[in-house]
Amino acid sequence: MADSQAHYRKIIRFLLERGGMEVLEADSATEVIDTLDATRVHAVILDMVLPGMDGPTLCRTVRARARGRDLPVLFISADSRREDVLRAMQSGARDYIVKPFRRDVLVEKIRKAFEK
Repeated sequence: MADSQAHYRKIIRFLLERGGMEVLEADSATEVIDTLDATRVHAVILDMVLPGMDGPTLCRTVRARARGRDLPVLFISADSRREDVLRAMQSGARDYIVKPFRRDVLVEKIRKAFEK
């Protein structure tokens, strides 16, 4: 899970771990790529704005890698404008969750991403 704001990473991590998921954190696009190279993950959660690269560009970068081709990528962002959501979805995201979010909605959307 990548978000440039530490407090959001902590909240999301706490909620997902309570939902039985293991979470790795990243605070930049470079850290996401390094983590994907070093670790097998089952999904990627991105913010629209990250140091080093914007979320949609990072999503396309993840998709271009063999390990990321079928990996569920979701966005969690405060950017709720239609064009932002559209850019994220066109980059290969499975879903887009707007901050602030409800815990039950967040966990359920991430669970559903694993099913596809």
